[in-house]
Amino acid sequence: MPKTLIFGYGAMGRAAALFMDKLGYEVHAVDKVVPEEVPEYVNFIEMEYDNLQPVSDAVGGTDIVLSCLPAECNIEIANTCLEYGVKYCDLGGDEKISQEFRDRKNEWTNGVMTDLGVAPGDINMIAHRLCSISPSPPKEVYMYVGGITRHSRDNIMGWCPTWSYTGLMKNYTNPVNCLVKGEKIEIPSISGYHIPKLEPGWPQFEAFVTSGGIAHTIYDWPELTECRYYTLRWPGHIKMMGFLSLIKEHNPECIDKVIETLFNNLLEQPGTDIVVKYTAVINQDNEIASSYGTTTPAGGLSAMQIATAAPICTVANLMVEKNMCGYLTYKDIDY
Repeated sequence: MPKTLIFGYGAMGRAAALFMDKLGYEVHAVDKVVPEEVPEYVNFIEMEYDNLQPVSDAVGGTDIVLSCLPAECNIEIANTCLEYGVKYCDLGGDEKISQEFRDRKNEWTNGVMTDLGVAPGDINMIAHRLCSISPSPPKEVYMYVGGITRHSRDNIMGWCPTWSYTGLMKNYTNPVNCLVKGEKIEIPSISGYHIPKLEPGWPQFEAFVTSGGIAHTIYDWPELTECRYYTLRWPGHIKMMGFLSLIKEHNPECIDKVIETLFNNLLEQPGTDIVVKYTAVINQDNEIASSYGTTTPAGGLSAMQIATAAPICTVANLMVEKNMCGYLTYKDIDY
């Protein structure tokens, strides 16, 4: 039986553990917080992330390591995997750290792939598929993902927290990589606001750029002239975020705690989220190919847990089954 070691046993790590068990893996999980309940199929290890030495032996006996930790932890974990010749993948989402992996692409002989959640990850692999089957070379890629409440009036934000507040704030504040007229540039997060025209019959959403979603896409397709990733929310969310940001400018010491409390407590509605995905590719003949879909809660997991864990577990299993080595990107996955 193949063995996996999952770093981070929060919401996404728990979902990944379940999926890897279903795929036939012996599952080991590492976290600094001991959960109240651990399923029988999970071998749990308590560990502080700033000291990997206690689990080095566990890494060495593993077929593949999955990191569901914040992106700043990933380089050190990947280095340990490289030392032991163990395959590695992560959820990523931080463009600077993704670039660090990319800068060292010739070093990752063991098999490494980053940025494998829903965005970046699933949405980028969908975009890659649309680009690869286009009858003429692609020139523009637009990706949209929204982790939202099922209905626009479920709460004042039209959104429910299904993952890390800290990670969300990084997406909302870090600079955003995008491709404009063939040039890779950085633009501010929560800019590019518009009301997108998606599929007929879909409700109205608002969209704006956030960091992390582009990942490998602009490097896999150098012929692209335009490439952007947008977050989807119910109308009104961006105004509320602007209001909170304005308060933060004048009272930065207290507003962080207020926002965190609002997001993590007042808005939480377990099992009521939905993940919306839309991708459009325009080729050099101005033909448009699109893909759209939704993920809903199932089996005790939120929609975001399913949409995030499914891509990383699918790719991890492919890496083991096909013995995929080297530095891998979306173009290496037969989606």
